[in-house]
Amino acid sequence: MSPVNNANEEYDRARKRALREFALRRARGESGLLPVLNAKREENGVLAVIDQPMRRISLNRIIGTYQASRANSFAANFMPLLSPRHGVCLQVDQPLRGAPAERHTRPDPRI
Repeated sequence: MSPVNNANEEYDRARKRALREFALRRARGESGLLPVLNAKREENGVLAVIDQPMRRISLNRIIGTYQASRANSFAANFMPLLSPRHGVCLQVDQPLRGAPAERHTRPDPRI
């Protein structure tokens, strides 16, 4: 099986998990999407944000996305909601399973 076919299968499985999580959270009256950190910052009355240099952080410390426009693409469990027909393009040199996951985020000013 080619890496591209394997990547597509991985994406389909991840999307099914996202749709399931989204439906469960909506049934509980929750959003189902990733929290938007920019909105949380405004809710908590943060007056300023200080830019800091990029640094590695543990994935379990990432709790949402910085901008609202990105939140519609992912369920609360960070799995993709978009269908591949909606412009998602996967091009990989190796299967997704075991591939290094790099995520960049701004540091939470409350930490």
